[in-house]
Amino acid sequence: MKRQLLILASVVGAGMLGAAYFSFVASAVEGQWTLPSTGIFLAGLALLLPGLWMDGVLSVLLVAARRTFQDLPALAPYILVLGGGGHLLMWKLGPILVPWHNADPQIDLFLWALGEALVLMVWACVAFPILSAAAILCWRARENGDSPPTVQSTWAFAKSRYRRMVGPHAKAYIAITLGMMVLIPGVVYGLWFAFVDPITATDDRSKKPLDRSRKLTRGRRGRLVRAWLPYAIWSIPVSALPPYIPRIMEAIGPLSVVAFGVVEVFLLTIMKMAMYGFYEQRIQEALAQRAESPAPDEVGAESA
Repeated sequence: MKRQLLILASVVGAGMLGAAYFSFVASAVEGQWTLPSTGIFLAGLALLLPGLWMDGVLSVLLVAARRTFQDLPALAPYILVLGGGGHLLMWKLGPILVPWHNADPQIDLFLWALGEALVLMVWACVAFPILSAAAILCWRARENGDSPPTVQSTWAFAKSRYRRMVGPHAKAYIAITLGMMVLIPGVVYGLWFAFVDPITATDDRSKKPLDRSRKLTRGRRGRLVRAWLPYAIWSIPVSALPPYIPRIMEAIGPLSVVAFGVVEVFLLTIMKMAMYGFYEQRIQEALAQRAESPAPDEVGAESA
């Protein structure tokens, strides 16, 4: 019961911080730049941090952030192209995919956002496996004490794993994206499929990566949902209707669109690193259990 209460408190705390951040962004849109309530900010932080501290979630996030910064020379081209370039494509191609206009500004805004969402879905399905592979290689190199990866080595690894990764990644991403329209199914799918990229990037034996990810995340989904809470705080104003931040960036011009996309994908890179860190923990725990018991562990035998 205590664990469930801490997880719930973390979600509530992230919601409070996200609401405070949203109110700041909304005030900035109106030119007022009103800072959020200090009380709400501190209360949200006090509720969030214990849940992150539990089970070592915060330590994995900090390691992921540190390694992302350390390997920026190798990761920066992917972040710039996939983030900045991807958001430029959304901005330019979205209105082409959904060219209809409506007299109602809210409906017109929805159509604009729909076109951009369609571009994002295609771009994420096709291009993001490359970023995932690069981030995973960087984590493994640091973990094994190898030489720091380069752009060339990460690209070679991404190319070698791309055909195996792209199909399962696309299926997982589409399921999560469509599920997020109702919120709860999207969150569930996100937790089920959190290990799809690590599995397809590192395990050639797995013939059903989505099913395997669902099994491997069982019993660890509380950790995963808490790990995503800091990113969710950033995403609340981005996902809100009307979508304040994207509209602000697009109104300013192309450079601001690129900058927003770079920040977005940089944060996603940290999360991809973190998901691989949790996956590694899961595999190590399973191997330790297998060594102690003659019974086969689910990790060691591929499920049909």
